[in-house]
Amino acid sequence: MTSRSRDQVVERRVRLDPVPESARQARAFVGEALEEAGLPGFEDSATLLVSELVTNAIVHARTPIEVAVVATAATVYVGVSDSSGQLPARRDYGTQATTGRGLALVDLIAARHGTETHDDGGKTVWFELGAADDKVHQITDQQDTPPDPTAVDITFRGLPLRLARVWQQYVASLMREYLLLIWELDGDVDGRLADQALAADALADVAAALDAAPPPGAGDHVDVTLELARQHGERFVGLDRLLEAIMGMDGRDDMLTPRMQPEMRRLRRWICAEVRHQLAGHAPVSWSGFQTGDVDPAARPVDWDVAAVQSSAVAELAADDANRIIAASPSALALLGWTATELLGQRLVTVIPPQLREQHVAAFSEHLLTGVQTILGRGITVPALHRNGTEVPIGMVVRREQAAGGRAVFIATLTAEADD
Repeated sequence: MTSRSRDQVVERRVRLDPVPESARQARAFVGEALEEAGLPGFEDSATLLVSELVTNAIVHARTPIEVAVVATAATVYVGVSDSSGQLPARRDYGTQATTGRGLALVDLIAARHGTETHDDGGKTVWFELGAADDKVHQITDQQDTPPDPTAVDITFRGLPLRLARVWQQYVASLMREYLLLIWELDGDVDGRLADQALAADALADVAAALDAAPPPGAGDHVDVTLELARQHGERFVGLDRLLEAIMGMDGRDDMLTPRMQPEMRRLRRWICAEVRHQLAGHAPVSWSGFQTGDVDPAARPVDWDVAAVQSSAVAELAADDANRIIAASPSALALLGWTATELLGQRLVTVIPPQLREQHVAAFSEHLLTGVQTILGRGITVPALHRNGTEVPIGMVVRREQAAGGRAVFIATLTAEADD
């Protein structure tokens, strides 16, 4: 390794376009700068973190990006600058989530990190590695800004909080993946990029409102307020348009982000409609609650052998990763009062009491997206909805099996429980 005095500095800067290839270019640029500085021991951490920050800038800022590296004998400083005033915020997503890890990784790995705002409205997100006792880049305190007289308080009345937080994760993951596909699709690339930028800002607006909402346990449905400048209403038009386009894409099932449940699509349409209507002066309309609806007709059937469940001597019910009931044993049908013709192909929420359906969809969706496990493999007692409309207590143990193409199937073993 090259011997360097503490006073020697290697300083390099590069300008990058807001395209997916820039994350790879940033990693190579930082690696080369550290090699020149004789600091290969920092390379793995520095290239990992710069990749996350550049990807965040690509997804959320949609402006040209500058990466700066300053290396001494003891420290490495890396800054990622863009022209967006949207400040980054850490999101506590699951460990297997495909988004939201950037700032968490920086916090875990870097010696120091922060965000500096620019007079022109842009920002630099930076981190340092090494013993940064003489660091000159300090976190800039954000100055309070006066209220915007053109801003409107948008109230999402009765927002299903847990479902909304899972929806936010879903959309962030979906948009990040879609960004990598934009240049491969036919049609108006510039229009899709414009909607991507608007949608990213809208999602950040919603995330900020959810961060300010009551903590988990404060209630399933709460009123959440978003302060929004009138001219930013177009962000939610872009969000609505972009997600509708993604949902209708050919090859949607080939994306890593799983399909959204219908309730999350309804939630997005309601959020966007509330922004539009309240900016026009209308009163807030409450979330209308859960509706079972139909299974997404575009979701492909799962390739999995149902014979073992259908012939099981115990009560078993199987559902695929689109939440469709695909198999039921005779004992399970008898326990719940259904016939196979009536039940197979219905959504799993059909046998879940109405007051528990949103929580089920949120937990089911979160598991598919992040791998978080809440009930798999452990026995629980829950109420099930009988065909005659009554609730029956059942014991349940759920296991997950792999189907063809990486799809998931969930099998619940049911037992009748005595009423208290």
